[in-house]
Amino acid sequence: MSSLNPSLPTVDEVTPASPAVVQLPRCICPDPTTHGELGDTVTLATKADLRMTLVANKAIRWLKTENPKASVAEVLAVLTETYVRHFVVAWSLLRREGKKLVPLELNHETIEAQLLSDVECAMLVGEAADQRFNEVILSPLLKAASTSSPDSSTDESTSAPKLNGHSPTSARSKRSLTTSSPTAGIVPTA
Repeated sequence: MSSLNPSLPTVDEVTPASPAVVQLPRCICPDPTTHGELGDTVTLATKADLRMTLVANKAIRWLKTENPKASVAEVLAVLTETYVRHFVVAWSLLRREGKKLVPLELNHETIEAQLLSDVECAMLVGEAADQRFNEVILSPLLKAASTSSPDSSTDESTSAPKLNGHSPTSARSKRSLTTSSPTAGIVPTA
């Protein structure tokens, strides 16, 4: 992904220890003429703090409680939307106050109205957040899921049924291709 502003790093150039500044392809301010041709920037958190992590984990658990058959795609979509709603820490959006421009407050309502309402821009921010946070957020959930998987034993036999007291495979079995070899030369130890 190339940056529209050469002074800003692209998503691919951002390290986990640096803020992820996402360059948007256009201005999404309430007054779209604010930035001219240069798009806005959105900055993601350097790392997920406790609250961010809990919000993401609880969003996934809520989805699975409401819809136990939710697909992986649905879970990942909820996670990406959660990142866009809760992991943005700064942006360059402005609003007009009289004749001057002032920063647009960053809160749930303005994220909803300005960022989430623009699907292309929200997806760019979501993609950057996925790259940055998915491993951190999903690892504990995957570990917990793998240790708590349900017992897969069955009440009924899964073997082939016997016909006239014999297994169907025993009547058709052929001579084994494996052979035994003598153990000459091997001396047991006492």
